[in-house]
Amino acid sequence: MGDDPEEPESGAGEAKPPKMKAEDNSWYLLATLYGVPGEANYQLRDRNRVAWNKYVAASLPEKIRARLIEEKPFLVNELNLLPGDQQDIERAFAQRAEGVGGDRDGLADHITLPPHGDRIEFVNVEFERDVFFEGYIFSRCSFRKACFSSKANFFNATFLDTATFSGCAFSALTQFNSVMFYKNAYFWAAKFGGPPTFKNSIFEGNAKFSNAIFNEAEFTADGLSGASFANVTFAAGCDFVNAILNGTTSFEGAKFAKEPPHFFGARLHQGTIWRYILWPKPQDAVDADRFIDAYACLKLEMDRLKKHEDELDFFALELQSRRVLQESVLKGSGLPIALYGLLSDYGRSYARPLYALFAVAAIGTLVLLLSGAHFAPWQSLGLSFANTFNVFGFRKDFFDAAAIEHLPALLKILAATQTIVGTILLFLLGLGIRNKFRMK
Repeated sequence: MGDDPEEPESGAGEAKPPKMKAEDNSWYLLATLYGVPGEANYQLRDRNRVAWNKYVAASLPEKIRARLIEEKPFLVNELNLLPGDQQDIERAFAQRAEGVGGDRDGLADHITLPPHGDRIEFVNVEFERDVFFEGYIFSRCSFRKACFSSKANFFNATFLDTATFSGCAFSALTQFNSVMFYKNAYFWAAKFGGPPTFKNSIFEGNAKFSNAIFNEAEFTADGLSGASFANVTFAAGCDFVNAILNGTTSFEGAKFAKEPPHFFGARLHQGTIWRYILWPKPQDAVDADRFIDAYACLKLEMDRLKKHEDELDFFALELQSRRVLQESVLKGSGLPIALYGLLSDYGRSYARPLYALFAVAAIGTLVLLLSGAHFAPWQSLGLSFANTFNVFGFRKDFFDAAAIEHLPALLKILAATQTIVGTILLFLLGLGIRNKFRMK
């Protein structure tokens, strides 16, 4: 279960290594044993899948093979490699290698059928045509630095062990050293037994993980190993609807460029990490309407998991989307949400309302000093603070009521305004303290 060798942290000054053509990779030839199918060529796709699964299953422990058959009885014919099947696959592979050689002399001689039980390697491979791996069974596999120029279809695939779709971190050749999905990538209903990693991958098209199961305990001894989407770029949509993430999952540093991920009906693990995320903000009412639902779903899931800080973050994102939606209906109707964000960072900050309280008191002091009301500096300061914190009843304890009654009307309006604003800020201060220290 070893990982790929680590890549250098920086590609600065390094020559760009060439990508391997898919037809030069022995595992790709085995995966497309009888030819490269088109979108509607289901018969060829099924034939390739059966041959692949027979060959891969031959090296699986009997316990795993029995578990697969129990879960999907229709796989029984795909998980038993008979002597005649082995010969057919060897013969078909030789023909396949010879067929793709063309003018490249000697290609069929150096590309041989991979031994049973070897790690499945698609490292640095460029898939120029649509890839149809739906229903395929993978043991240990690596697609590190692979490039999918067309659609990548892993629908209902089963990854029994570690699956690596990661690239090289902090490389100057970012797009080359990351796993690139230029078109839609489909992992619908895929099962990941070992901890999959998509670290540093780039999804230019939609990434579909709906109904996928991560860290399937039946197929791995460590059902809580971590899946990683750290530093992944989702340039388009990202779908985890009804997915089950049994183990810790990291989205640390991920970038959702176009829209937030959809986790409707999904079940997340308490160890899901959401730090340093670049979240999208809606540009119009259409975006806002969709974003509200996506962020509200994540907020509710974080509440279920008792991850209070993450819940507050998604609540803030939901409110920002609601503001855009309200502004599209009536200009200025989103002002209360904007002020809530400005004064308390949507309930996440106690420092902002605290600083605002002192600012209100300082401004009131300055106005009293310049008003000609004949208050000494310390009296102006005291009265201003008493007005700001009037909810506590300080003003009547330190200042004569008759003297305050004779204040000019403008100063009375100032006092009332300070009291109202101070009360609001005190509420936001208490809310920020409660949220900061996770008090319910």
